[in-house]
Amino acid sequence: MKQTKIIFLLFTIIAVKIQGQEKEISYPYTWTTETNPIVKHIYACDPSAKVFKDGTIWVFASHDADTATGYWSMKDYHTFSTKDLKTWTDHGVALSVDDISWATSHLWAPDACERNGKYYMYVPANHKIGVFVSDKPEGPYKDALGKPLVPIDNAIDPMVFIDDDNQAYLYFSRKGEDCFVVKLKENMTEIDGVIHELTNWSIRSTIDGDYNFVEGPFVHKYKNTYYMTYPAKLYKQGAKGNKEGDEVICYATSNSPMGPFEYKGIVANESGVHTIHQSVIKLKNDYYFFYHNGALAEKNGHSEYNKFRRSMCVNKLIHNKDGSLKLVEQKEAIFD
Repeated sequence: MKQTKIIFLLFTIIAVKIQGQEKEISYPYTWTTETNPIVKHIYACDPSAKVFKDGTIWVFASHDADTATGYWSMKDYHTFSTKDLKTWTDHGVALSVDDISWATSHLWAPDACERNGKYYMYVPANHKIGVFVSDKPEGPYKDALGKPLVPIDNAIDPMVFIDDDNQAYLYFSRKGEDCFVVKLKENMTEIDGVIHELTNWSIRSTIDGDYNFVEGPFVHKYKNTYYMTYPAKLYKQGAKGNKEGDEVICYATSNSPMGPFEYKGIVANESGVHTIHQSVIKLKNDYYFFYHNGALAEKNGHSEYNKFRRSMCVNKLIHNKDGSLKLVEQKEAIFD
């Protein structure tokens, strides 16, 4: 019996060591790359990038398991930092589902911000949005409330935007349907006022062949205009759910962070997997567009499950002279 247990344990250890990207990685882990996908040692997706006060770019990313066959095996978040988009550090796990008393599974796309010497991560767990705080951008993060922040079920994809007047806004979507915005109080752990719906006629089409808001709002400001990018699908009359195909990234603009936002067009085509989740930063005088694709999974021979084993990428985002956004070139090279 004892010999059987030893053999079983040995088999388990061998199976774990051969099954994925993550073997023998010690964190923090640093590497240099000028090609996409940026991260090749794990499947990191839903990249939410922010530039903090010292000029460091931090990316808060979901983590697809090496063996993922669905979107329900995402159990933790990793934080990544870089100064130049060339030399990167993975700081390891910043928050795990095991650290959340009110959730049991699927940590989807997060976002984070810096305020008053603290770092706040906004997290959708089990379709409820909570807020977590840390003294360091890499974490670890602790539950600030011990309960969800947003009083709406099926809430996902939070994004926090702090305007030039220091007012903070929380954007989020309701799974596959609607977009919302609400102000946050100075403490970043309380909503301030009424939650406003942003899915107006302009970004929620009911015309056959037009693009329809799905999820993942992300707001950046260029000059005096607020740009909201978001994953969208074709609206198809009579189709299941009235939406079909893989996601593209559309964008809409407004003269106010509270909207209304007016649809302007597509900024990124499909990424080769079912989803595409985006964020935008400004680095010196250039803007960059983060997203994910399935290139690493394809290289690893996982083509059947590419859409569940995604990897983060970045390419340049260009604002045209008239304020429109040029279609992002999704290419392997990060720099021209």
